Amino acid sequence: MSPYIPTRTGLSRYCDVYGRLLASAGHRVRVLADCRGVPSEHPAPGMRVDHVWRPGSLALWGLFDALRTDPGDVIHLHHSFTAYGGAPSVAIAPLALHRLRRIRPLVITMFDLFPRSEVTTELLQMYDIRWPPPLVWEGMRLEVRAMSAYADKIVVHNEAAMEILEWDYRVPRSKLALFPHLMYRRQGATQCLAPRRDPGSRPQVVLFYGFLAPYKGLEVLLQAFSRACSRVPADSLVLRIAGENHPRLTYDYAAELGRKVARLGLTSRQVEFLGYLPEDQIETVVASCDLFVAPYLRTTGSSGALSTAMGLERPIAASALPALAQQLAGYPHTCLVSPGHVEGITKALVELARGQGPTSERGSMESAPAPTSGELIAQTIAIYERVLERSGLRSSAVPPTPAA
Repeated sequence: MSPYIPTRTGLSRYCDVYGRLLASAGHRVRVLADCRGVPSEHPAPGMRVDHVWRPGSLALWGLFDALRTDPGDVIHLHHSFTAYGGAPSVAIAPLALHRLRRIRPLVITMFDLFPRSEVTTELLQMYDIRWPPPLVWEGMRLEVRAMSAYADKIVVHNEAAMEILEWDYRVPRSKLALFPHLMYRRQGATQCLAPRRDPGSRPQVVLFYGFLAPYKGLEVLLQAFSRACSRVPADSLVLRIAGENHPRLTYDYAAELGRKVARLGLTSRQVEFLGYLPEDQIETVVASCDLFVAPYLRTTGSSGALSTAMGLERPIAASALPALAQQLAGYPHTCLVSPGHVEGITKALVELARGQGPTSERGSMESAPAPTSGELIAQTIAIYERVLERSGLRSSAVPPTPAA
């Protein structure tokens, strides 16, 4: 079970690709979707989509009601604090999770984890939560503790998330499973495309793609882009910003960025705002860039947009935050810069304009190659088999079903 939320989110795309890969590997997947819509108009063979729940305090309860008739072998809940009912759902979550676990073994993948130090007034304003930060933190802590009590396994995508769960939320490490963020349509090991060496043929395209929000460092990116343009020949660079305002923002951040572009003296030819990208345009836009940028100021989760760029083999410049650095480990043509460091991003853009591969101020990352989608699905199936075995629902003599 991979609940979808509205189509314009990274979590919904992640769940869509995840369900398709499981189904293509020969497994039966039943998706319990938000009633407001589903991104997969044509589910893969073996993949069934039921629209059964609405956001709100009883969203997780609706999942329980739908699962009583066809629970499958394992319940896999893809969870974010804002995905189902947001803050109002916290009170009902422990009981709902308890009821889900009574049906079948429960695996939970956690997205968007926040350490205690980041549950601030600024963060809550972005999510339109009007409760005091200490009260919100306590609610989040209680919800995660309920997951720890009732889930057979909690899956996270990077070591940073494991540390947050272990130290901030007091979840035992034995309850956690770690494997990388599922590569977006990445089917096998590939070699990253190098930057173009003929910078004079056309402007080098720098791309940011994702929801627009202050924590993603876009104002730092604009400042760095302005500096870079002053150091290279005219029309050497173009910055494209693809995406719409984060759905939780209560003001027009895109318009604010447009005003900053004007203050920096940049033109619409130099900085292009592409707005929301339909699903069928994402690959084309990302594949056409010469450098993908992820200048986040903070994040504790892996980036779906970054996975898209990795799957399409684009050179990448990203903030050296633990979650992003771990996601990029072993990926070639990667430049890591300190979060908020304008000059570090500027240097990467200038090198790009000159036809050079951006170099990392943090040095190269030594790591094993990132696993393929098939390998990650195989790891997921192995987790399912282990929790089924511990629950006594399947004999250990039954081998795991191989993933494609």
